[in-house]
Amino acid sequence: MVQQTYRGGGTLVIAFFDYAHEPSLVWWREEYPKLTDLIESGQLRLTLLMYPKPVTRWSVMLPSALFEVRAQTDRRSAWAFHEALVNLDGDYSLDAVAELATDVGADGADVVAAAKARRRRNQAFADKQFGESTGVETLPAFRRGRDPIDGTSAADIRSFVENRSA
Repeated sequence: MVQQTYRGGGTLVIAFFDYAHEPSLVWWREEYPKLTDLIESGQLRLTLLMYPKPVTRWSVMLPSALFEVRAQTDRRSAWAFHEALVNLDGDYSLDAVAELATDVGADGADVVAAAKARRRRNQAFADKQFGESTGVETLPAFRRGRDPIDGTSAADIRSFVENRSA
């Protein structure tokens, strides 16, 4: 079983994501930073689910690498690995994966082996199947359980969280 990769506490918001999908990467680089105050204050628990769309080499290999980092370390290290991957701006390589994994305390060679073998890929496809069952069609997409959250901007997510806290 793969433990979830999440950051924060409070209102659970599921974020569907693909490392090979430019709008997903742009959201994480531009919108996510606008939510860190909610995460750090414990108002928002952002949980990452994979949604390979379209299915490419990296959209399956990188979740496998992330899941391996999570299995070897803890959620904070896995989140740091995720953020480092996002900041590569789609310029992925197995050498970079190994280096980033080592930087967060995982065995880089084991993480690369997991990526190459697409180990735990069933988790990524299970995440995608869950997303499809909740109506996800485009990325990024956000859910509270099975219920869609209107909008995708940081302002939309912030409004949702603040309304639930009120």
